[in-house]
Amino acid sequence: MNSNDFIGLWALDPDSSDYGPLPAPQSAVYTILPSAGDHGLSLHAQWTDAEGQYAELGFLIAADGVGRPSPDGSGHTMAAFVEGDALVTEVRDGDLVVHRAARRLDGDTLWIEQELDGHTLRAAYQRARAKQVILYRRDLKMRKGKIAAQVAHASLKVFFDRDVGGPGELRVPIRGDMAWWCQRNFAKVVLSVADEETLLAAHQHAKDAGLPTALITDSGRTEFHGVPTHTTVAIGPAHTERIDVITGRTGLVETKLA
Repeated sequence: MNSNDFIGLWALDPDSSDYGPLPAPQSAVYTILPSAGDHGLSLHAQWTDAEGQYAELGFLIAADGVGRPSPDGSGHTMAAFVEGDALVTEVRDGDLVVHRAARRLDGDTLWIEQELDGHTLRAAYQRARAKQVILYRRDLKMRKGKIAAQVAHASLKVFFDRDVGGPGELRVPIRGDMAWWCQRNFAKVVLSVADEETLLAAHQHAKDAGLPTALITDSGRTEFHGVPTHTTVAIGPAHTERIDVITGRTGLVETKLA
């Protein structure tokens, strides 16, 4: 087994996980990708804790056993290596291992074992998918070409809103499930909602959940009698189940297939 075997998008399976006496997160997504420019890996975790607070953490490793500055800023070193069937990271203070995490594969299950506050945590993650969902308003009765244009605007605006490049430069930092989506098949789903209230509610739910999202306000020059009008919202790219909480069949907002 080598470190590339662990590449994938993984979602927490709370029923199979054991956090002992510690509070388990409500949800979590773990992404392992090849890191750009070298032969290492990019690890990214994002989770909603037991109290509903969203957090994320990402770092790079090279599975060669060499100690490098730990990404937590503690002054410790971190070493990564493959040990049998496990991809291991160790945070070290000199010769003392202060934290160890071992990742093991069992079919489509990624097990992550670590010690925290004197307890052994064993979390199970299942292979997962990512997608982007774009919502448009049915009540506007837009012509098909207009819908297509507004959907395209929303899909792209998610990325343009993240642009940190200078003049003449497009530079969009992506990580986690968003990065996984960009390296795969760009899965998109277009759905409709009844009205502006539902559209704006979906946008707010996405922001509250820490999901990438973009709202399009059309200028009204070709339709809507010159009145600026909210037309579409994109949610994601993100882990499919995180989006389905909002737009799925039993989600927070009512949607229909376009």
